[in-house]
Amino acid sequence: MIVDGSPAKVDEQKERQGMDGCCDNDYVTWTRTGNLEAKAGEKLKGGTNGAAVTGLQYQSYLDAIEPYYFNIMGYAGSDATIQQLLIQFTRRMREATGAKFQLVIHGCENVDYEGVISLKNAVRDEGAQPGAAVYWLVGAEASCAVNASCTNKTYDGEYKINTKYSQTELERAMVSRHDDVPQRRGFGLGGCGRQDKHSQRYQHIHKLLEEEERGFLTESGHPCPRSDRH
Repeated sequence: MIVDGSPAKVDEQKERQGMDGCCDNDYVTWTRTGNLEAKAGEKLKGGTNGAAVTGLQYQSYLDAIEPYYFNIMGYAGSDATIQQLLIQFTRRMREATGAKFQLVIHGCENVDYEGVISLKNAVRDEGAQPGAAVYWLVGAEASCAVNASCTNKTYDGEYKINTKYSQTELERAMVSRHDDVPQRRGFGLGGCGRQDKHSQRYQHIHKLLEEEERGFLTESGHPCPRSDRH
């Protein structure tokens, strides 16, 4: 487990013959009921996810987080109202208070703002929400140093990501102003925030566009550079 920020072994018990042989420690207290059985895994049961989170609860979160310093905010859902709430919060914080964090969302077109990364790709795993790759991208962006880039960063997450796009689809996505497309097989991630019309940093991606490139990664793995952190 992690203790004071570093991995540490706090207890080890081997070859116990029953519950009576199990010793309590600072982290685990054994109830000593039933029998010990070898199992590969046990699913939790009897719990509940509770009621759906509402827009008012997201607003309460934004009110609570506003005084703090952070680099990245993420939302993996598809609710357009919530997405717009977060986009407007990001824009206001960046332009009015100088808080230069970035927002990572999924599948939102025509954002066209340097503070927002709109991830196009959907997750293909059964039962997973389409925008679940947002979580990985949030972690990658948050851990990126101020003088570094997520360009060509390899996607090493557990999800299967849809990366099968034709050149026409890539161009259409860029026009729709989608951003990063993480890929497997050693292809990188373009951890790129929105480049607005005043930006002087343009990048060619398969020579599809000459200006205002959007952070999009194709099968050849050439993403645009990450927007400057402030």
